[in-house]
Amino acid sequence: MADEIDIADEVAETILQAQIEQARKQEPSAIPTGFCLFCGEPVEDERRWCDSSCRDDWELERREH
Repeated sequence: MADEIDIADEVAETILQAQIEQARKQEPSAIPTGFCLFCGEPVEDERRWCDSSCRDDWELERREH
């Protein structure tokens, strides 16, 4: 049986995934968020994606929708 910590982890993961999906649907912001707009990983400086692969995948996904 799941305890309170497991339940809290599941809720936090659900919220994070919803935020990532929302970010993927939006145009990239001019203001850096500190997270990759495609995979949600933390990024340094003022980048919007962690690497060119995530940027390309993000752009491809945007074109498909």
